[in-house]
Amino acid sequence: MSEIGERLREDVRHYWLSVLIAAAVIVLLNLLFGTVCPVRILFGLPCPGCGMTRALLSLLRLDFSTAVRLHPLSPAFFLLLLLFPVFRYRKRERFGVWVRICAVLLVLLLPVYVYRMLKVFPGEPPMDNSFGESLLYRILTIFK
Repeated sequence: MSEIGERLREDVRHYWLSVLIAAAVIVLLNLLFGTVCPVRILFGLPCPGCGMTRALLSLLRLDFSTAVRLHPLSPAFFLLLLLFPVFRYRKRERFGVWVRICAVLLVLLLPVYVYRMLKVFPGEPPMDNSFGESLLYRILTIFK
């Protein structure tokens, strides 16, 4: 078997259970709450990553303006998703460099989130307010 295939098989052997659990949690949250975002579920507010999935789908359709409007960091995350398999399986890189790149992008999420909350919120999705549908609101109405 090729070295690429061996590395892929090794990754599947090590991470299959984590991927399966994550997929099950995503499906369960989506069925129960209509979203997978814990911040949106608990508080009804957008989280720092809100809009990222729709933005990445827009990038797949080559609709760059919509993608950047939905989430300004989506092109960077999209590029990361495209380059990861190349570097992981062709260039045989370990996860270390990818962890650092992801850390930088995660740190950048905070100022972008603050900007979006100050300039865009509340507005059109994904920066809309759905507190009335949140778990916190439902719990508070029980105790009223």
